[in-house]
Amino acid sequence: MDRRIRKSRNALKSSLFTLMKKKNISYISISELCELADINRSTFYSNYGNITELLSDIHKDLFHAMFSDYKLSISDLNTVETKKNIIYHMIHYVETHKNEITILFTNNENDLLEKNMVRFFMDICNIDV
Repeated sequence: MDRRIRKSRNALKSSLFTLMKKKNISYISISELCELADINRSTFYSNYGNITELLSDIHKDLFHAMFSDYKLSISDLNTVETKKNIIYHMIHYVETHKNEITILFTNNENDLLEKNMVRFFMDICNIDV
């Protein structure tokens, strides 16, 4: 990914977190987000269709960071050791990033976080729907 795109996306993600600390995501406008991120609205729309897409991208980043060490198959989930390692890694990650995760859970309209988590697990486990 181009450095400028990465920089814009990171600024948008950081700004969305800042705004979600203060108010519910349904009250955050794209104009307000872009002003805080110091980018143009056209830059926002070249990266995301709406704020929900941006939030889903944040969720994806969270899940990738939380489970980056695991490329699982369904059979892998049958071993007790793998389950222990995954749970330990999840608990450690949540403990280390509790502020960000709290913000995501308190701004979880339409169960978006859970839906994105299910999609993520289906992807890493290579499950087709």
